[in-house]
Amino acid sequence: EQVADRIAEYHELGIDEFIFSGYPHLEEAYCFAEGVMPVLRQRGLLVDHDGGTQRGAATDPGTSSPGFIAPSPADTPRSAPLESPS
Repeated sequence: EQVADRIAEYHELGIDEFIFSGYPHLEEAYCFAEGVMPVLRQRGLLVDHDGGTQRGAATDPGTSSPGFIAPSPADTPRSAPLESPS
């Protein structure tokens, strides 16, 4: 829940791509797939690669599509481009 909460907070700020890492890798992948991904799916934040929300997909990282975080509702750029001094 706490990890999903933090991901949701970043999502609200417009961040929709993440790189996660844990050690040992396999165990952490299962932990994320079984503990965090279902919460993200339930909240509508995890979508499949076709753009649809994943519902009832297997949580085994070896057999299911990893999905990705749904795009943020804000259509604004994350940051303004830097301007060079005149």
